Amino acid sequence: MDELEAESEAIQEAADAMVELQQDGTLDDLTEAATAISLLADALDDEMVVEVAGLANDLGLVAGSASQTNTIRTLQAMMDAMDEADTFEDPEKVGMMGAVRKMRDEDVQRGLGFLMAFLGALGRQIDRRAEAYDQS
Repeated sequence: MDELEAESEAIQEAADAMVELQQDGTLDDLTEAATAISLLADALDDEMVVEVAGLANDLGLVAGSASQTNTIRTLQAMMDAMDEADTFEDPEKVGMMGAVRKMRDEDVQRGLGFLMAFLGALGRQIDRRAEAYDQS
């Protein structure tokens, strides 16, 4: 009889918890979340999971190598410059003479200096990586 009473109390507590979840909307949220997870699981096949895991690994490697303070500052400056320029939709067309005129601007000169240093470093990285890839 004690076991029956204990089970009855447990059932009553569970029912009370369900009523509370229903009343505050949590039960609906949980049902929607479970449905979304189920749909997502059905949509993913093994190959997709492996591809996503590989991409996450690659992104982790890139993020790890970008942890140097100078790299982070440079990426932030580049992103802010893209926002400031805001010319993606309709960039100004600049010919040879326009480019020469722009060279008088100190900001353009500083940007070109950065690009030249970056291009030199990029060339060195390409050479180093080509050698490493040839060896493997």
